[in-house]
Amino acid sequence: MLDETTIRKRIEALKDETMSRLGINSVDEFLERTGMKRSAFYELINGKTRIVNRHLRELAAAFEVTEEYLLLGYDPVREEELHDQDYFERQYEAARQQLEDQIKARDRQIETLTKANDALRDSNRLYGQLLKQEQKSTRKK
Repeated sequence: MLDETTIRKRIEALKDETMSRLGINSVDEFLERTGMKRSAFYELINGKTRIVNRHLRELAAAFEVTEEYLLLGYDPVREEELHDQDYFERQYEAARQQLEDQIKARDRQIETLTKANDALRDSNRLYGQLLKQEQKSTRKK
């Protein structure tokens, strides 16, 4: 029997991962990809509604994974694929590309945070200079 709690956690993690990978900043923007309303998505995540096939199809398409992956946490290997070296090379390449995409997304986040930090530091420095000038002019009076 499949554990819906585990599936819900996987869906929540995939939402965050997919948003990061695709550079999506808003949950509403992400949910446009699924066709689900925000309330319906969070009711599903919080266990207020059951996971049904329609949800699996919509979410799998939005996450760019298979429905089996949502249910099981992995894609089952078919018998013919067990002896197909190209299959494993494609799987490896897809996983490598996914990791590279995640690294690029994290690098963009770091760059944005670094710029914000630099701007804040400059702002604080200017504020300190203005404060010193104000104190000097107050003393002269």
